[in-house]
Amino acid sequence: MYYDYEDKRYHEGEPPETDAAPLNERSDADPYSAYGRDWSVPTFRSADEQQPTYSPGYNNSGTGYNSRYQSRNWSEPAETKKKSHEGAKRFLRALCLVLVCALVSATVGYGVADYRMKNAPVNTTENRVVIGASTAAAGKTAEKNETRTVTVTGSEMSGSEIYDLACSQVVGIQVAGTGSTVNIFGQRTTTPAVSGSGFVISSDGYIATNCHVIEYAVLYGEQYGYQVTVIMEDGSSYPAEIVGYDKDNDIAVLKIEADDLNAVAFGSSESVLVGDRVYTVGNPLGELEYTMTSGIVSALDREISTEESIAVNMFQIDAAVNPGNSGGPVYNANGEVIGIVTAKANDSGVDGIGFAIPIDDAVKIFSDLIEHGYVLGKAYMGVTLETLSGTYIRYYSLPEGAYVMTVEEGTAAERAGLKVGDIITGIDGETVTSRDAVKAALRNYSVGDTAVITVYRSGQYEDLTITFQEQPHNDTSSTAPTAPSQTSPVPGN
Repeated sequence: MYYDYEDKRYHEGEPPETDAAPLNERSDADPYSAYGRDWSVPTFRSADEQQPTYSPGYNNSGTGYNSRYQSRNWSEPAETKKKSHEGAKRFLRALCLVLVCALVSATVGYGVADYRMKNAPVNTTENRVVIGASTAAAGKTAEKNETRTVTVTGSEMSGSEIYDLACSQVVGIQVAGTGSTVNIFGQRTTTPAVSGSGFVISSDGYIATNCHVIEYAVLYGEQYGYQVTVIMEDGSSYPAEIVGYDKDNDIAVLKIEADDLNAVAFGSSESVLVGDRVYTVGNPLGELEYTMTSGIVSALDREISTEESIAVNMFQIDAAVNPGNSGGPVYNANGEVIGIVTAKANDSGVDGIGFAIPIDDAVKIFSDLIEHGYVLGKAYMGVTLETLSGTYIRYYSLPEGAYVMTVEEGTAAERAGLKVGDIITGIDGETVTSRDAVKAALRNYSVGDTAVITVYRSGQYEDLTITFQEQPHNDTSSTAPTAPSQTSPVPGN
């Protein structure tokens, strides 16, 4: 049997004799082989020739082709591996170079930006309030830090003149405990921002403000160490004594040991008209001391109920009012104080709606608090009242009104025949539907006045005649601030 290399087949018999060139000279022969055999076909050996076949990749005897390549991985030539490793090294070197350049660039960029922010103004599209960035001299520039002496003459003044006047009359009221507090921006500090504003009402150191500004010192002065401090425009501060307060009108008077202060000149709120120009100066947010805003009188005789007091007669202004302005003065165009900033509409999205207590109502209260420590002549019943909820009214089929919780012995209410469980529904024919409505109605009466109280009792209405008495000066049921339900109080604004 023989193999024909021409037709690639095996044949029986002996191979024919040919003049073909030796296999090692053929073009399709393995150039590395010393045996001159075509490796594209398997090696053939007869059965009697007990010799191993030559196969690439195995350890065969002899030197030749197989011995040269037997230790090599036939899946990849050696030259390709070497080139691949060199390429990977070049790639890693390039990647490291790029990373180093990026790091250096970022470091240089940060340094430049940091230098520019520290040494040059930076414009930004976002406005932020920066704590501790108050301008020199409480709102004045370094070139204008001297307050001019301005005197109220009854004639119209410019806005800048009123501001200079206010800087010598308006004060900051700081209420702080012995520990740290949280300011309006949520920052904890041992030197808190002011809780509100106030103004000088006498040259010997009497200061007017709102009751709700100093209420934490009243409620928690001993327990938490709250104290009141009055801060002047020049930065000087004085510990303040609480002379008296009236929660129903949200007015308080403080006293500091100082002389020759510039007291405000009182105007007349009775002569105020809608459209009159007004100015306010105070400490909005407790951080922006001595800020001036202006506007007009928007409305008169507003009955406003706040969280700290019952309905109070106020006039409305559109000058900007914010927490921290409470207790500050409202000036007219002549530099006279015509009101006390007390409240603002706190609904979301509401601007330009502020309220002030008319100064004519406040002046009498100032005098009573300074002389007696409480307000004289306030009509007093001697009951504790609570407003009935809508659910309670519907469930028990009761009328709207003020539910009598307690009746004090020896008071006008007991003498009139009021009892626990009565529901007050009217006073002198005027319907009242809540506790605050009853308190507001009592503003129209003085000590010794008589009124008819309509009550709902045991399914029937009855009319009782009451003669109001003087409110005891040591009574805290209507004049003292009500303690909020919290264990760790912070000063209010």
